[in-house]
Amino acid sequence: MTDPTPTDHDPDRAEAAFRSAMRVPTDHETITTGPDLVAVRRRVRNRAWWQIGACAAGMLMLAAVLVSVADRSEIMGRVPIADDSTTTAADQPDTDQSEADPVPLRDGWRYETFLDAQIQVPDSWEYNPYPASQWCINPGPEAPYVDRGSPARATTDVYCGPQEPTRRFQDHVLFLATQFTEGTPLREERNGWLTVREPVGAAMVEIVSQDETLIDDILATASVVSFDQFGCPVSDPIQAGDFVRPAEPFDIGEVDSVVEIAVCRYLVGEAWSAEAGLADAHLLTGTAARDELSALQAAPIGGGPGNPADCAPEYSGYDALVIRLRSADDTYTMYVYYQACGGNGFDDGNQLRTLTRAACSPLFEPPTVLYDAAYPRVFDLCGSR
Repeated sequence: MTDPTPTDHDPDRAEAAFRSAMRVPTDHETITTGPDLVAVRRRVRNRAWWQIGACAAGMLMLAAVLVSVADRSEIMGRVPIADDSTTTAADQPDTDQSEADPVPLRDGWRYETFLDAQIQVPDSWEYNPYPASQWCINPGPEAPYVDRGSPARATTDVYCGPQEPTRRFQDHVLFLATQFTEGTPLREERNGWLTVREPVGAAMVEIVSQDETLIDDILATASVVSFDQFGCPVSDPIQAGDFVRPAEPFDIGEVDSVVEIAVCRYLVGEAWSAEAGLADAHLLTGTAARDELSALQAAPIGGGPGNPADCAPEYSGYDALVIRLRSADDTYTMYVYYQACGGNGFDDGNQLRTLTRAACSPLFEPPTVLYDAAYPRVFDLCGSR
């Protein structure tokens, strides 16, 4: 099979091809829409268009395009299409595992957990999104990476073709949510690159590499877990949405010290209320954890920023953070809301504090990235430093 490349189109054929691509997913593209998110989009005002993209130099056409933020379910529920002639179910690694303790960590590797699925990858692998349908204007990652099903993905009206050329491939792992995925296990080879997709718990794990041994080694580490490597439960009551508050209130101002802070992000909404919903997590330790505690304590009481009139009152966002502050003796749970027009802030169950840059920005470090917020000021406060 040879790599498809863009060709000249007449306007009608180009439009038809583009619309077809939007209806039928390609190898790394997303089309599904979650049951609750579309309704939320219709209720929320002033949220639609927030980024301007430009096509890179060297393309046959250069145009400024309006970029939209994709629905979360498009990203979380990608449905890669397999060529039936190259797809077989035989000789596939068995990753249908019951819940178990994590597989011991391999030397030079790290854990990656999505929903209740945990695998290991080489520690040198970066975090990056796959360019998907925009491969002709997005050069894509230049080193092996993990794509954790980014909550939002910028798309344009440029049609690049049905498949990214394999000459642009990198070794990578892609996580998908099984509840939004109609795909089935897959083992497919194209121009020397092997794509393997296997279910693990509530997730679908897709691995692409020229090294079949590496793929099998990654799959051998797969397990279904109740807690991730940072102590984040794979499910939390915050997933119910509606600005639910921590079950055990405390006063952040009275916490004397912390040893570490686990930052756990969960998918929020009706579709996730009864499912594993852990999207990603990272850990603050040492000076970073102490500085975060100080910044949280200094945040003004009152909540915000936001303008409640711009959103439906019940809209709390697509995801939210649970931060678990651990001292030598206790663990304190705080909720963080940042995607709504009202109700944003740090909630210890006792008081709602205002998002500040000193306290919010450290919570958004890879793989936890802020992609979407209804109130623009939040990006200034919580975006990566």
